[in-house]
Amino acid sequence: MDSKSKKDRCAKVAGEVVYQVVSHLNDYFDGKWTPTKWSPKPEIAHCWGCHGSDDMFYEKVSLNSQQGHMDCLMCHQDHTKKDKQTKK
Repeated sequence: MDSKSKKDRCAKVAGEVVYQVVSHLNDYFDGKWTPTKWSPKPEIAHCWGCHGSDDMFYEKVSLNSQQGHMDCLMCHQDHTKKDKQTKK
């Protein structure tokens, strides 16, 4: 919880949230805002099978731990590629 890397990731998430909120509010007050449906980029779509948001209240014991609609690969390596490499 107190690691420097965790604090750095949380700061990036907080900054991205503020940026998106301000952008959407500006569009809203300019009469240009329309809600969008988000879907993950192809490079990270496979991540959502285990880490998706189907359990937003964390009632299930699972790996569903994504915290927003960010690009997973900004902070994490694709462990599925690493796993495939080590299994060869």
